[in-house]
Amino acid sequence: MNRTNLLFLSVLLILPVSCKREYPKNTLPQNIYSNARTLQPEWELAVGRKTNVYIFQDSILISDIDEKEAASAGYFMEVFNIHTGDTVETLLPYGAAQGKLLGATFYPHGGDTLLVYDYVKRSVYIVDLRQFASGVSGRAIYGKSTNISTQYILPYGNRLLCQNPYCFNINVKKYTNNGNRYILSDTSYSYTETSEYSYNTINVVRGVSAINWTKGKIFYADAFRNLIEIHGADLSLLSYTVGPEHFLPSYTEYRYSPEAVGLVFYGDIPETYTAIASSDNAVYLAYSGNKITSDFNRNNFTSYIMTFDWDGRCTDVFKTDLYIKTLSLSADESRIYAYGQSSKSEYALQKFVLNN
Repeated sequence: MNRTNLLFLSVLLILPVSCKREYPKNTLPQNIYSNARTLQPEWELAVGRKTNVYIFQDSILISDIDEKEAASAGYFMEVFNIHTGDTVETLLPYGAAQGKLLGATFYPHGGDTLLVYDYVKRSVYIVDLRQFASGVSGRAIYGKSTNISTQYILPYGNRLLCQNPYCFNINVKKYTNNGNRYILSDTSYSYTETSEYSYNTINVVRGVSAINWTKGKIFYADAFRNLIEIHGADLSLLSYTVGPEHFLPSYTEYRYSPEAVGLVFYGDIPETYTAIASSDNAVYLAYSGNKITSDFNRNNFTSYIMTFDWDGRCTDVFKTDLYIKTLSLSADESRIYAYGQSSKSEYALQKFVLNN
């Protein structure tokens, strides 16, 4: 990948939606990260290199296994008791047969549910985490097929809420897809796109999301721009928040076929919000502010844990010495678990006390 640094003399205008309406806007101050309070871990557990590690009810550790290891182990998901170290259960069998998976991406939802997306077979599995804390095991988990391609997916009643890969509403030359931020499947987990777009933008559109049913809101944080959006339960945009940009990405066209043109990043890729956890009271985000790079080449391990209300207003910022990949809340919301890579190049789960 070309590592040419991107320097801009002017700031690109971010447009969260394509229509003309003005939306309430919050702006994060330029010194928000330099003024962050430093957190030291109260507790740490070495867990090895994973993509996803989550804690449920302060006792159950959920982790994934990559495709290569899963092919050997025979499953994608491990469940541990963090106090005893015992394996509670292994789930999501590997394989091409019906009821088995060939790939797995984890999406936590509401603190007690895990959606697992098999991006190879396009199947969705819903895992109720409460069964493990209650000592119940062996419960069957059934997959359901979907025709949707997306970078983020959550259960939405008996439907699927998906980040729209064609929501690329940023004025960069001619590259603009005016799709809404979210799309909603039908009850069979299917979705039919009725709009036509000039570019396939799935590789340059990604973020993290959380749903608050009590407040009727959806929280979106972008992975490549310092942008947060608050949507209503009907998926309409309510407000947005922007923050200081380290640098902005550049794009180029990639032709998949004579008829299909996509966008990919050109040069360095900014990394903003990497993980999310939420409760009825607040949203917790991990913010990187660095360039996307492989773990093997990483030399900056700082991440910030930011707390927001459900209107997109930042209420606190903490600095950590951990490159954070996932976040989980303690049962009483006084502590947060962060999984990631430390400056010692070790992969660890750390628990922080969130002092107010």
